[in-house]
Amino acid sequence: GEGDKLEEDAQIGDYALYMSGQYAPSRRLSIQPGVRFIYNTIYGAPVIPSLNLQWKILDQLGFRVSYARGFRAPSLKELYLDFQDSNHDLSGNKDLKAETTNSYNASLEYTRQTGKSRFQIEPRIFYNNGKDAIVLIVTDVESNSATNVNLGGRRTLGGELNTSYRH
Repeated sequence: GEGDKLEEDAQIGDYALYMSGQYAPSRRLSIQPGVRFIYNTIYGAPVIPSLNLQWKILDQLGFRVSYARGFRAPSLKELYLDFQDSNHDLSGNKDLKAETTNSYNASLEYTRQTGKSRFQIEPRIFYNNGKDAIVLIVTDVESNSATNVNLGGRRTLGGELNTSYRH
């Protein structure tokens, strides 16, 4: 990248190869491992694994669980932005670390079919545990100065409930 809003002409390259497979030891069980190999020209990127498991407990009831690791290198803007005007003073941060995350998901799916009517309910939960999350913080309220920094960590826990009925 280059331009009058960047501190310097900068380059960053991010290249990845993703492989995934599926193994079904029975008609009710499916296992899908995956792996992503990343090369980043600035940041040492780890190997990123993932694993998905789907189990059809009964014809109407299914269970799914997954794990994935995450990696995000800072962007050129987050590293090198230098933007000032009457309302803003935004600066990049060359000392940023890459974000990493461990993500867990689980869901159940229940479907009931009666004639033309179909009822479906699917509760889901997730948990993400991240390290070195990149956030924009205000460093001086008076001048409205801001820069990107790494947080020590970020955890999120949540869920959702999807339901549908068709007649």
